[in-house]
Amino acid sequence: TPKRPVGAAAQPAGVSAERAKASAEPAEEAAPLELLEKLMSASPADSSAAATSGARIASAGAQATGAADPESIELLYDLADGEAVTAAAPRKTVQPVQQPRTAGYARDEFIAASAKPRGALADATSGPRRGFWLDAAHAYAYPFASIGNGITAVILMIVGVVRLLVYHGPGLLPGGRLVIYGWVCWWGLRIMLYGWMASVYLRIVSETAAGNDDLPGIELSGSWLDDILYPALTYFLTFVLAMVPNIAYYILVLSGILDPNTVLLTTWTLIGIFLWPMFMLLFALGVWRMIFRPDLILMTVAQSFPAYAAVWGALLISSSLMVGQMVEDVFLQFGVDPFAYLPDMFQSFWGGMGLEVIYVYLTIVSMRIIGLYYLHFKRKFAFKLE
Repeated sequence: TPKRPVGAAAQPAGVSAERAKASAEPAEEAAPLELLEKLMSASPADSSAAATSGARIASAGAQATGAADPESIELLYDLADGEAVTAAAPRKTVQPVQQPRTAGYARDEFIAASAKPRGALADATSGPRRGFWLDAAHAYAYPFASIGNGITAVILMIVGVVRLLVYHGPGLLPGGRLVIYGWVCWWGLRIMLYGWMASVYLRIVSETAAGNDDLPGIELSGSWLDDILYPALTYFLTFVLAMVPNIAYYILVLSGILDPNTVLLTTWTLIGIFLWPMFMLLFALGVWRMIFRPDLILMTVAQSFPAYAAVWGALLISSSLMVGQMVEDVFLQFGVDPFAYLPDMFQSFWGGMGLEVIYVYLTIVSMRIIGLYYLHFKRKFAFKLE
């Protein structure tokens, strides 16, 4: 057994006896590293076992090296004499958390499929970046919020003016008469212009509902039926369905069952415009069958009435011009001129062109707010659109 250096602290008798016993015993075949691991895992109460383990490690280390190194063996004895050491837990590597690309609502996959995504904003997962009321106020700047939006809005306004000229085309000709071929071309051009504008309006609703901030561009990638005729019929059908109470009332008046009443006519017209945003939203998102569930529609409107009232107010301003153009004769029969409230500057030819530009601008804003209504309040809908 190796001697301690002079001046070293004396060890307890029990520990020295254990060392002497360990030196006399033949070394076990266990590897020194395994014994050292057992030594490190021993509890402080097992001091005798720790000393024995240290002696075994010293003896095994001497045989493993072929020569007894007194300093090394004494060091192992010192380890055996001390308290058991608990190995420290390995340091955990902290992995950085990847932040999502955008915050807010998750992009609705069904609405994304209904819309026609375009650009980087359409490809990213996105949702409302502002509150609804701030978004609704921002909608009035939406047509010119970017260069691309501004170019598309100006083109829409130009097409709207051309459509108005075509609409009044027969009245600009002598006698207001055209040959049959001219009538076919006239109606064909009207449908084409109206259908293209209707497709853009419906896409504004669907892409806004999908979280897109871009105004849909000029796109005629499909067939004439898909890009022109179908959107025109859809846009017109939503208006007709919303105006069913008004149409029914007008039929009853014409048949003599009811007397003409300006208040009732105006009331039914306002109710029709109130229903129009929801019908347009359902058709734009491809779930038109929900119009046969008025209970769920009214429940949805009731759960988000202030926001829906804002949508209605925005659409009321723009649609009043369209309703005035489409049913002007009906209002005149009731003794109401829908354009009598307009300033004199809009009664002229150029004033009418300016009024059409305002109408296109307000319609873009209205379609934007309809899409925002779904984007912000889809969790309050009484039905799922997936």
